[in-house]
This record gives sequence, structure tokens and C-alpha cells, in this order.
Amino acid sequence: TSASTSSSAAEAAALSIPRTALHAVAHEWASALVSSEGEDVHMDALLKAFDSLNRDVMDRLGAIMAPSIKNDNKNLQVVRKVWSELQRPASLHALLRAEVGTGIHKPGSAGMVLRDPSAAVAIVWLRRALAFETAIFYELVSNRAAPMSTVVGNAYTKTLERHHNWVLKSTMKVGRLSHQG
Repeated sequence: TSASTSSSAAEAAALSIPRTALHAVAHEWASALVSSEGEDVHMDALLKAFDSLNRDVMDRLGAIMAPSIKNDNKNLQVVRKVWSELQRPASLHALLRAEVGTGIHKPGSAGMVLRDPSAAVAIVWLRRALAFETAIFYELVSNRAAPMSTVVGNAYTKTLERHHNWVLKSTMKVGRLSHQG
């Protein structure tokens, strides 16, 4: 009885939590997991989660995010194309195994040398973008008074900058400077 009362209270509290775009996207990401250990993800759900993140959350952060969203969408197109060509494997691991099986990637001294464009390279960049986007949320929570250009700049420095060449670094800097204030 007291257990059922506390259970009912917990359910009522859960129902009263505001449902935001970020909340919905978090549920999409959770549904992509094949298991609770997070060792693999369902491809269809993964692609939907990236679409929702870009459309429902990142786009709302303003024009400063447009280049990142455009790049994510380009990488998602590559993944979708390969996924379709390989008969839509159910999981990310299955997709990558199938792509390796085509012979597109070659063995190297430190493992496989990934061919670009490929689903594997696009997934690497999507993973990096996800780290960047997560860092943006961390920066937003950590420093609520910071302008968006500072938030994005800090997140970029922590995540993507080391993977970009001089041209991309300069482009990002110009983009941030044009959105200051």
C-alpha cells in the first residue's frame, strides 16, 4: 500500500515533467540502442535520432549552427546511401561489417585505412559532431550568460578543432565572429 502510493506518486511526478524537444530527442537516442549496454545501435532509429536532433534541437540554436547541421546532413546522406546499397543492415555494426566486406577499406599498419567517402568515415564525423553538440549543451548549462558565439567556440575548441585543417578552422572562426553578440 505505501509502496503502491510511492509508485503512484513517482508516476504522477514523471507525467508532470515538461516534454521538450530535447526530451523527445533523448528518447529517440535511447530507442536506438540495441541493448542496455549500448554496444550497438539500430540503424533506422539512429538515423531518425540524428534527424530529430538536427531538426528539433540544433536548428533552434540559431544560424550559427547552420554549417554544422549542413555537414551532419551531408554525412547522413552518405550513410543512408551506403545503408541502402548494402540492403539496409539492421545495426551499425552490421553496416560497418558489410561495408568492410565490399573491400572498400584496405588493411594498413594500424588497422583499416578508411576510404572517403564511405559510411565508416561519415559515421566518424557524425560521432565527432555529436561530441561537439553535447559540448554545446554542457557550455550552455555551465555558463548561461555567455553569448552563443562563445558557447560554440568553446565547444568547437574542445571537440572538433583538432580534426580540422587550417581552412576549416578559419571558416569556423569567421562564422563565430559573424554571430557574436
